[in-house]
Amino acid sequence: MGDTANSQPEHGVRELLARGRTRLANERTLLAYIRTGLTFFVAGLSFLEFFGTWVTTVIGWIFIPLGLICLGVGVASFITMRRRLRREMGDCGLGQSAGQSGDREDA
Repeated sequence: MGDTANSQPEHGVRELLARGRTRLANERTLLAYIRTGLTFFVAGLSFLEFFGTWVTTVIGWIFIPLGLICLGVGVASFITMRRRLRREMGDCGLGQSAGQSGDREDA
């Protein structure tokens, strides 16, 4: 009987920590999308600026929108996951106590 009383708060702490790790993983994924999108964008600009053949011009014009698309997909994925996590935290009663990172939905 004493074990169940001790395991329930531990379960809540574990869930809270898991949600924090998930939030941090979502942020790392966004940064990876940003890094990849900027790499494609800058590579495209470099191909256009420093090489003069028609092949590199075509590659440059392919890389630039590819980088912007990658950036857009990453931001959309981040926002979707953040909203899902906030909705689930609110259902579990962890909404405000777990989300003290300073980023607000209305900001």
